[in-house]
Amino acid sequence: MKYLITPILFCLFAFSSCKKEIKGENLSTANSLTSPDASSKGSSGGGGGTATTGPISFVGGVFKLIGGNSDSIQINLTQAAPAGWVLSLSSNDAAFQVPASFPVPQGALYVHIPVTSSVITVTKKIVITAQLLGQTVNSFPFEIFPLHYNFSAPLLQSPGNGSGFRNRIQVKFTWSDDVNAYYHDIQISDDPNFTNTPMLEVYLDGPIWAASYFNGLGRRYWRVRYIDGSGTPGPWSAVRNFEIKQ
Repeated sequence: MKYLITPILFCLFAFSSCKKEIKGENLSTANSLTSPDASSKGSSGGGGGTATTGPISFVGGVFKLIGGNSDSIQINLTQAAPAGWVLSLSSNDAAFQVPASFPVPQGALYVHIPVTSSVITVTKKIVITAQLLGQTVNSFPFEIFPLHYNFSAPLLQSPGNGSGFRNRIQVKFTWSDDVNAYYHDIQISDDPNFTNTPMLEVYLDGPIWAASYFNGLGRRYWRVRYIDGSGTPGPWSAVRNFEIKQ
């Protein structure tokens, strides 16, 4: 089937960073809307790719916003807009506000639409609906996280305490999830008290991570905590150990 008009390619960009091997990051400033790296998504994904309804397509993944912020979404068009195009927009949740209509400037290939997120106490999944020339498309779900949240300590799942692994064999770490966690922080050290700088510290979107390098042989210790949208961490989990053998 051929379509005479392919009016809109809908692209929503929101802050997302699924895996950061960076310590000391100021998460409270990580609020701007930028394009995510969908190829680096871990198991906390659940979106991405292209959903199509007729000639209108939405491209995106799982995005992360912090409640109480204002920014913009970008909508790309498949052709230069003629005079008179008006986008109709709606959100499935009042916590995320978009204008009901937005005029597209003549000749535009993309537009930036202002959006506002309300202060929230729990994480919400948001879907944006766009309409143009009788065509309708829904965005993939993305998430708004509370700026502040009081966490319980994560529960470690695997590897089991005292597990042994041969050197350079990949070790998979898992722990309980909390949907209100903006990041998960995992630390690995050769010190059970973590008084020295951790050998590894990684910020993640979800409760899973894998590694095969632990700086030689011997016993290693690991723990996890949740971090909210302001960058404030919750309590550490219990500490478990594992051993890297020759």
